[in-house]
Order: sequence, then structure tokens, then C-alpha cells
Amino acid sequence: MAPCAAAQEEPPAEIRTRNLWNEAFVGQRPAVPKATPASPQPMPPRPGASVAKSGGTTTRPRPVAPAKLGDAFVGLTLWNMKKATGQEPVRMRGLSYPGDPKGVEEWSPERAAVADPINHDQYIRLSIESARKGYLYVIDRDRYADGTLGQPHLIFPTSRLRGGDNRVEPGLPLEIPGAADEHPAFRVDRSRPDQLSIDLVIIVAPVPIPELTLRPGSQNVSEEQVARWEKAWGARVERIDAPQEKGKLYTSVEHSAAKHGAVMTAQDPIPATLFHCQPKAGDPMLVRATLTLAK
Repeated sequence: MAPCAAAQEEPPAEIRTRNLWNEAFVGQRPAVPKATPASPQPMPPRPGASVAKSGGTTTRPRPVAPAKLGDAFVGLTLWNMKKATGQEPVRMRGLSYPGDPKGVEEWSPERAAVADPINHDQYIRLSIESARKGYLYVIDRDRYADGTLGQPHLIFPTSRLRGGDNRVEPGLPLEIPGAADEHPAFRVDRSRPDQLSIDLVIIVAPVPIPELTLRPGSQNVSEEQVARWEKAWGARVERIDAPQEKGKLYTSVEHSAAKHGAVMTAQDPIPATLFHCQPKAGDPMLVRATLTLAK
């Protein structure tokens, strides 16, 4: 008898769902024209592949997003800043701390899991990409051991970060702080010894939110206003993380997209955490994330 082929285990449901979400998310990134190879006998396409030709360029077809998932996705990546060894593809300066008050040492961002505790004095960055065009707002709020919450603050946009430009669109992640800002990372400081976490509210609105005006620094937002937005816009949101992405270094592709506007394609890195929203027509997308502080 011929030996039976070993049955392949089906990946867990969460991984299958994440793969579908990945496909839907990158399906919203724009197709980027690629230059046609200068060859008199170009290689034929692979069986089943199709390309659309226009003049001297070949456009690669972008993945088709599953219709039922749509484009209501927000991607979030948390970056820990690590001292560079010299082998990283992107290195930054400007993080002032007691051992380097002038900020001359080199650092490099490394992907972190949003759920992992963050150390006091850790330098972090946020990268946010929306599968829809819109305007990004980020509100943070401290949570304490006695169950109380601090005052909500709008930490982005401000005129000191990216000049106040808070527009987002598929394929162009927005980084907070940006690589061109005076300090390319936030330092995590406890507001009280019993602070447990930093709660983030991330909003992608189709039009600017009139109540949130641009100022040089962070500004207070009323608790009642945030509660209304959360109830109206954030009721139906799902989230899936990609723990296997933890520890990966910040790439030159991500740097070029965030700093120079080079559009990311389906083959480029995807945010470590994806949120799938179900907003009403015309409503903003609102998602929440908690950054836990290490004890």
C-alpha cells in the first residue's frame, strides 16, 4: 500500500482571522506602478497572474479585500527605542537622558507587543495607519490602582508634532512623534506612583473634529465629551494582535513611508495590532488600547 500523506493541521481560528484582516487591510493600500524591465523579451507572467499595462509601466494588481470586511480598519504599532548596535537599517538621534544630555547616541525602534508592560523611563513611539482616509486624533488618560482615571489629554495633533498635520490614508503610516520632530520618541513617566496604565483613545474622523482645535502642546478634553464619543463611535470594535512581530526592527520602508511619503504596498510590513470597526455611515472610527506600566 502507498503511504498515506500526513494530514496538515489547520491554523488556529485567530490566525486565520488575522490573515483575512491582513488581506483586507493591505487591499486598501494603493497599487504602485512599477517600471517595466528594459528587455526585448520580457518574462511571461506566471500562470493565473494578470497585469494591466499602461504606456511604459506595469501596474501590479493589489490584493482584493474580502468584501464583507470592508475598509474600516485602524492599525497600531508600538515601538520601543533600543540603543543601536550599528547593524540596524534605521538609526535615530535626539533622545536626551542623564547619560547622554546632548542626545548624540544612536537609537533604533523595535516592534513591541502592545499588551507587554512598559518600563518607567522607557522611550516609545506610536505608528498608526488607517485603511481609510481621514484625520487622526489621539487622546491619552492615566489609570490608577484605586480605580480612578486622570484627565483626558489630546496628545495629537499638536503644532509641535508634524507641524499639526494629522491627515492619514492607506499606505502612509503616521508616527507619533515623527522622525523629523525635535525628539523622535516619548518617554514614559508615571504621573503618580500608583499609576497602572496609559489608556489611549484613537479616532480617525472623515472630517476634522471641530471641538479639537490645534494648539502647540497637549490639551485637556472633557470627560463627558470623550464618553460621548466612545459610546457613539467605539461600541463595535474587534482587535487582533500579531505577537510574532515582536522584536522586529524598524525598516527603511516604514521610515520612508512615514517621513518621505513613500507609499507602502501589500508586500510591506503590516501594523502589529489591527482593529476592525463597524461604524455607522459617515461616523469616525474609534478604537482603544491600553499601555500597561511595569511594576
